[in-house]
Amino acid sequence: MSGAVQAELASCVYRGTVRHRRFAPRPHAFQYAITYLYLDLDELEEVGGRSRLLSVERPNLISFRRRDYHGDPRRDLREALGDTVEAQLGRRPAGPVRLLTQPAVMGRCFNPVSFYYCFEPGAEGLDAVVAEITNTPWGERRAYVLDARAAGGGRGGPARFTFPKDFHVSPFVDLDVDYRWSFGLPGDHLAVHMDDVQRGGGKDWIADGEKLFDATLTARRRELTPAAFRAFLARQPLASVQVHGAIYFQALRLWLRRTPTYIHPSKRTKTPERGRPGSTT
Repeated sequence: MSGAVQAELASCVYRGTVRHRRFAPRPHAFQYAITYLYLDLDELEEVGGRSRLLSVERPNLISFRRRDYHGDPRRDLREALGDTVEAQLGRRPAGPVRLLTQPAVMGRCFNPVSFYYCFEPGAEGLDAVVAEITNTPWGERRAYVLDARAAGGGRGGPARFTFPKDFHVSPFVDLDVDYRWSFGLPGDHLAVHMDDVQRGGGKDWIADGEKLFDATLTARRRELTPAAFRAFLARQPLASVQVHGAIYFQALRLWLRRTPTYIHPSKRTKTPERGRPGSTT
């Protein structure tokens, strides 16, 4: 309604940059601008009323669609996510659950990774973080559930996690790496950092414990206003196409530089093979 005072939402827009750096066997780096929606799953109906450009479960220039996210699309997203968290950690999220993601734009949606920030009651600290990764071109999905409560909940510094990679994302990074991830509490600024660290030997160009790759997301908060959604479309009018294009372009650069490649585990051989370009994560 024109002139009405709208309630302040936890949901917002985060606008910033993503930087990728590869350190071995040949250095490679790139950076690009990115805009995410940060959506409290209990505020979706209110978010859908903030702009004529955005709809929830209806076609529009920008759309939030349940089927693009975790679990059975016939079930409530928060409930499905809660089942996954409970299965891994033995407890369900009791506080707000907020999703950092890129929505469908002009009917297309692809997120290499979306993050679910599961807060403690009162939203002062994190209870869990769920990182939902989708690979390309395979279209497989893997949800890593991280115990943020055990990592300090993000109070006094980022919540940090170390765990083995077990999901094929990129033909340029094998499964013999450990992830080291850190998450700050989302506020006026947002930061996520991810390292891929070599685990074990077997490669003559990187030693056990050396960092192979890292990715850093930094962003600033913007309120959910009609202007913010117009800016979103102006910066990323074909967001999923642009993300796919960036992935394959950078993969082509790595492939042309003869970076070692590793095929999907379902077709795994004992030696690296030269493969088609794919994800650069």
